[in-house]
Amino acid sequence: MLNTKIKISEKIKREIVRYAVSFFFAWLISSLISDFPFFIKKIKTLNIDTLLTEYYIYILDSFFSLFNINTYSNSNFFMIINTKGIQLTYGCLGLREFAIFIIFIFLQYGKLKIKIIYITVGTIILLLLNNIRLIILSYIQYISDKDIQQIHDIISPIIMYPTILFLWFLWLNKYSKK
Repeated sequence: MLNTKIKISEKIKREIVRYAVSFFFAWLISSLISDFPFFIKKIKTLNIDTLLTEYYIYILDSFFSLFNINTYSNSNFFMIINTKGIQLTYGCLGLREFAIFIIFIFLQYGKLKIKIIYITVGTIILLLLNNIRLIILSYIQYISDKDIQQIHDIISPIIMYPTILFLWFLWLNKYSKK
């Protein structure tokens, strides 16, 4: 039997611990702002949720009007006429995903100026992907008029989390310097 030991350098061990700690804090803070009423109330007092909801509904209305598809929206509700519509709840706004991305990058090595630029661009990418996700969900409901909850539960993680991972890896390989 072949007995081989893989030696991992101390530098690699430290990096693995750093990534794990960064991920833990990113997850923790994103959970606090997404799942705990105290923090949700604080965010709502800043009207971040209202601004994002209005932005997403504007994008949805604008996109479907390009194709002469009649829509209706009210507050946090959007529907293509003759469908059940979708309600943009607090969890649909992408705040959890934005927080996971931002905090992980912030906790990595790199120049602050570059981090701020990268976080801004990455957040815009995630915002645009969330727009695409909402358009896809609305369109699927338009063509099938079925309950889209299962589709929502599949599409949302497929679109958002691989993108976050890609942006993390890009940062770690291109911009993260001691």
